[in-house]
Amino acid sequence: EAIRVIGGTEALFITYNRYVDKFKALFEPYPNIKVNHFGNLIGRNNYSKCTSVVFAGTFDWGPLEYFSEVSAVKGERVDLTTVQNKTTPFVSDEVNEFYSTLIALGLYQDLMRCDLRDASSEEVVNLYLWSHNDKIIDKVVSWLPGIGVEVESVPDDLGSSRQSQSISTE
Repeated sequence: EAIRVIGGTEALFITYNRYVDKFKALFEPYPNIKVNHFGNLIGRNNYSKCTSVVFAGTFDWGPLEYFSEVSAVKGERVDLTTVQNKTTPFVSDEVNEFYSTLIALGLYQDLMRCDLRDASSEEVVNLYLWSHNDKIIDKVVSWLPGIGVEVESVPDDLGSSRQSQSISTE
């Protein structure tokens, strides 16, 4: 799916660290596709020519990280009860808002590694983010004035909210 939507554009494909080598091997015949992982892009400028960015997932630090941060920010007791298999993983609306904002901010930071950060560029930048969490997508979109949004269905192979242990080569 990524190869189809990217075509011949210079692209940054962002995935989980454990999949980097697998995706690099898969994309070896496509030198226009650069692969890196969540958490390894902060401060990098070597993807500034990329006009397509594909997020293969969203980087979730896990509940303990969000618990620590929201508790530190709030300075008071918060409801940290979790809900399994939901796009809003916490019972508390306030904690869910904090959670989705931090994930969206991480995506935005990774996105700023591409050509989009060059205000003088007239290149169209394509961002592909497949997620069932509309709140995260809405936040990223709100930080990108003038962006055109096309809502598409999530490809079947990417439809699971769980990280699979294998990558489809189809």
